[in-house]
Amino acid sequence: MRSGLKERIQGLLPEGAVVFAGATIVGMLTGAGTFFLRRGIAWMGDMLSVPLHPGGLNWIFIVYAVIAILGAVFYQKAVGENLADGTSQLRSRLADGNFKFRRNHLFSPLMGCLVTIGFGASAGAEGPCAFSGAAIGDRVARLMKFSPSATRILFGCGAAAGIAGIFKSPLGGVFFAIEVLRMEMSVIGMVSLTCASLSAFGVAYVLGGYTWNVRILTDMHFIPDHFGWIALLGIVCGFYSIYYSYTLSLASRFLRMLGNVWLRGALCGLGLGIVIMMFPAMFGEGYDVVSNIVNGVYYRLVEYGPFFRDLPRLPLLLGIITAMLLLKGAVVGAVNSGGGVAGEFVPAIFAGCLLGFMFASVSNIYGIGLPIENFALIGTAAVMAGTIKAPLMAIFIAAEVSDRYGFILGFMLAAGISYGIVMVHSLLISTRKTRATRRE
Repeated sequence: MRSGLKERIQGLLPEGAVVFAGATIVGMLTGAGTFFLRRGIAWMGDMLSVPLHPGGLNWIFIVYAVIAILGAVFYQKAVGENLADGTSQLRSRLADGNFKFRRNHLFSPLMGCLVTIGFGASAGAEGPCAFSGAAIGDRVARLMKFSPSATRILFGCGAAAGIAGIFKSPLGGVFFAIEVLRMEMSVIGMVSLTCASLSAFGVAYVLGGYTWNVRILTDMHFIPDHFGWIALLGIVCGFYSIYYSYTLSLASRFLRMLGNVWLRGALCGLGLGIVIMMFPAMFGEGYDVVSNIVNGVYYRLVEYGPFFRDLPRLPLLLGIITAMLLLKGAVVGAVNSGGGVAGEFVPAIFAGCLLGFMFASVSNIYGIGLPIENFALIGTAAVMAGTIKAPLMAIFIAAEVSDRYGFILGFMLAAGISYGIVMVHSLLISTRKTRATRRE
């Protein structure tokens, strides 16, 4: 009877309308999943912060980090799945035409991510959300008996909805499917992506109390006179993105050399815990850090660390930020290769905010007079564009995650320059390798 009803509905409606309806359902379900994941991460963060004391070494950070990584390893062993690096897995599935997911993929990436980030691992939640969203798209396509081409569309819609829901960024979700997954879409596919991303954003935004991930309490305005300085920030972010990606890859390669997953996880958790103990701002995703910097609450960067009593001296704060920028890429690579279930997008936002803050602060020491909060926000788009190599996605995520579309020109300029530098560097490396191969 159910199949007959579906066939009658699909017979009455145009094919596009049925796909649009399926995409909207996928978006709503995925948006709800991203909300519950974010709420769970926030709840665990509040609970784990109770034993912490401002100023001094909080050794319990090491315990949290070891639990985060080894707990994620244990969970993946329990479900019999490798849930790490969801974005790369989606690319592989798309290339192979494999759109079939197991039933537990609907929730297992989210649960693994909750363990990883909930206990403070320094990474993002977008990869597991995109993977879970794609699994939801597959499940809805099966229930509605879609053709393989329509199933492929819902696969992309679910992945895009995961990004749109976790970032509360509908256009970010659309461009994730286009730039990161590199999906070729027809008109029906593009409209379906839009429906899924908008519905995921709407559900996550309403359930989240109509709030944005980066809460800005100050009155910020984009200043066009600073275009030259924004371009210079884009250059700095481009070269930093090359360094960030190199250290991320280096840490990943080192950990993958260790054959024993438990040893790898223990080593990663121990190192991660020591870093977080020294620099507590690297605990979790880092949205609170971005919000505090943009709102001028700088002391929160070191509140639970050993340097808290020495603030507010700007040189020391800049030294701490420099250390975090140098370590961030390696830490993210260690989390994702050491056994954690997480993503790499939010750490780029975190690093970009710190770099923008440092750029403006150092410039102001020499009397330039740049608005620190503006450059910290613009830096988020520039570093994300350079590290993820997806400039349009970075531009719109930066604008939507903070509800600051007035900065879109600044985001575009800095992100475009940063991305261009990274691509020129990649081209030079590729050319050098080609010449070396020909000589051999």
